[in-house]
Amino acid sequence: MKGLIILFILASIMICVITILKILITSNQSYKSDSNQDYHYTARKILTQNERKFFDALQIAAGENYIIFAKMGLWNIIQHSNKSEWNKIAQKHIDFVLYDHQKNKILVAIELDDKSHNKQSARKNDRFKDTVLQSVNIPLLRIKAQQEYNINLLKNNLENIITNHTSPL
Repeated sequence: MKGLIILFILASIMICVITILKILITSNQSYKSDSNQDYHYTARKILTQNERKFFDALQIAAGENYIIFAKMGLWNIIQHSNKSEWNKIAQKHIDFVLYDHQKNKILVAIELDDKSHNKQSARKNDRFKDTVLQSVNIPLLRIKAQQEYNINLLKNNLENIITNHTSPL
């Protein structure tokens, strides 16, 4: 009788071990298949070729005193308590934002207008950005996309905006 009890206990332990191993192996295989799944994501460049040319010129014109943020979301610089109004800015961005780190304030928002801005939907989007930024007293500089940029002219435009405008941020 004692032998049957020991045999029963050993059989029970074996069944438990096999069940646990089966669960571990199955969950591990499931995990591996999830981690190897191809989600079809690809990395992309942050700036287009036109934006990169302008960014390089802007860095020279702005000098070392300011930080340039590229493709800053409107929701990062503007807040609104009304959810439907907030949703209007949630998916929009500004091409470049010139920021004074010492004063912790935005000096100017910059939009690089290429040929895509000729479309009616883009013009509507541009007007919206103009209105929203004006409502929060952030100056907006619109620059036409070009093959080359006049650094001195860009620098003068920035200095005029910075000197003549007081932003609350």
